[in-house]
Amino acid sequence: MKEEAEKSNSKVVRVAEQLEAAQVANTEKEDELKRIKVQCDQWRKACRGNCCCVFGRGTVARSKNGNVLKKIGVLWKKSQKISG
Repeated sequence: MKEEAEKSNSKVVRVAEQLEAAQVANTEKEDELKRIKVQCDQWRKACRGNCCCVFGRGTVARSKNGNVLKKIGVLWKKSQKISG
């Protein structure tokens, strides 16, 4: 009976240690998940800001510049035909 009690006590101690280790691991994983979530939000905000600048405004500026260059080219050709 004494041996069974000792086995039971050692089993309780082992299970308690495993529970504590699992709780520590769980806390660490929760902290890591919070950090990743914050980083993800930061990247998302940065991406939204960069996409507006790069793809939105930048494309418009390029297309406007392209149109202006085409108009200058047409006018240039017309002026050469008139003078030539």
